[in-house]
Amino acid sequence: MALAEGQVFSGDHPVAISPDGAQIAFIANQRLWLRSMGDLEARAVVGDGTNPVTTPVFSPDGQSLAFISYSDRTLKRIGVNGGAALTVCPATTVYGVSWTNDGIFFGQDPGGILRVAPNGGTPEVVVRVEDGEIAAHPWLLPGGVMLYTLARGGDWDRARIVAQSLASGERRVVIDGGSDAKYLSTGHLVYAVSGALFAVRFDPDRLMTVGAASPVVEGIGRGAATGAAEFAVSNTGSIVHLPGTAGNVERRLAMVDRTGQVVPLKVPPGRHSVPRLSPDGTRVVFQADEGKDASIWIYDMSGTTQPRRLTLGGRNRFPAWSPDGRRVTFQSDREGDAGIFWQLADGTGPVERLTKPEPGTSHIPDAWSPSGETLVFEAAKDGRNSLWSLALRDKKIERVGEFEHDEAIDAVFSPDGRWIAYDSPEAGGTNVFVRRFPADAARYQVTKVAGARNPFWWRDGQVLKLVYSVGPAAPFEAVALTMQPSFGVGPSVPLPRGGLRASSPQAVRNYDQVPTEKRIIGVIANQTFESVLHVTLNWTEELKRLVPAN
Repeated sequence: MALAEGQVFSGDHPVAISPDGAQIAFIANQRLWLRSMGDLEARAVVGDGTNPVTTPVFSPDGQSLAFISYSDRTLKRIGVNGGAALTVCPATTVYGVSWTNDGIFFGQDPGGILRVAPNGGTPEVVVRVEDGEIAAHPWLLPGGVMLYTLARGGDWDRARIVAQSLASGERRVVIDGGSDAKYLSTGHLVYAVSGALFAVRFDPDRLMTVGAASPVVEGIGRGAATGAAEFAVSNTGSIVHLPGTAGNVERRLAMVDRTGQVVPLKVPPGRHSVPRLSPDGTRVVFQADEGKDASIWIYDMSGTTQPRRLTLGGRNRFPAWSPDGRRVTFQSDREGDAGIFWQLADGTGPVERLTKPEPGTSHIPDAWSPSGETLVFEAAKDGRNSLWSLALRDKKIERVGEFEHDEAIDAVFSPDGRWIAYDSPEAGGTNVFVRRFPADAARYQVTKVAGARNPFWWRDGQVLKLVYSVGPAAPFEAVALTMQPSFGVGPSVPLPRGGLRASSPQAVRNYDQVPTEKRIIGVIANQTFESVLHVTLNWTEELKRLVPAN
């Protein structure tokens, strides 16, 4: 089923099929579309292209659709014949939605798995997770057992698929490695690993897999930010999926403009993250983490040369430019601990140590002050991060604030060096704060949406703005700030993200502003989607042949 000319799929998990297999819903150009199997064209149901929606799911009777609205951060529902959309409940940073006769379930970070009545109300938490864990892709099994993906960080192929009793809370790992599992009436679990859909026989009474898993669909689209597999199966045995290449591990550097247009850089794909533009915008430094080896690379934005490896020896991560663009700062374990070092960007001269952490502690560089006199960095120990500053002149180290975070703090200096923006759980959930520097008692909460994180400063003409992420697939948001005579925050304005990943596997900011242009550089999944949906009728018959009951 080809999309209309000019349409492209958008959002994570952009496709759904009705239980009777008669209708298909999909998200294209930020709008929700519906097409009946007997029709030649799709019709728009929700959206005008400026207020993004995503994650459609049909009601059990096939007469309604639920979806996520990013513009007001809500879960909504609408009849398949159109009409006004009903707000069901607030929903931020959503990781998958399902709809059963027991209600609508959705994964949320933070929060776990939530359930809400289809006609609206206050969601209840049915699955709780620990700090740092993400519960995604809920799927209710017979007997009141919730099947979902349990993940830490952004590598969804290393996530676990677990089954948890809603009554007792007992949790059992069903699949170790994969995401977005669904249980079908044929007795199979289907789930995604890299660019393929796998299936395995499953006993819902004993909550155990039976036999070995086998690939059943090669080349399936994946939501790099949420681990979603772009497929849906009807009760009648039809499957609809969005073809794609594997993109959960390899990533590409790309530029996104104010309209959302994406231009990949001429950098070979790999496990790239944490890109940072040089102050003059001519070079980008990034980390390449290949498991046993992690290194820092520099690429000339002119595109005339290949990326150049800067670091040798040890695992080197979290690059940050010095304000004059002459040096790159990074974390390295080359001398046994995870301290902070820096090196001339042209590769000449020795590598110099800047910090020496205590045993059991690692240091992560965040940003230099515009003067180059102060580095703010994080000290991570026992799963908790605190913020510190290093004065370059006398090597004096001081604590910045008394807060701690179980994820990256991601501090960044304002252009005048008098303020820092950072992530903090001080108000419940992760939010963006701003405080004076040098630190004093004055600090201000910029966002009031749990899950807002990874800020950076943006000069838009004479207006100073702060840009941050509110969800893995949601548009970025920008707010104008005033500092004098008092601190003030303007209304938030969405900025297209063009598929850029919000944060690295270590939850560090995965994007940066191009200093001389109104564009953002970041990391996208190395996958390509066709502009068609593939529909296979009676697919479960093929599934039973590929993964038989015996």
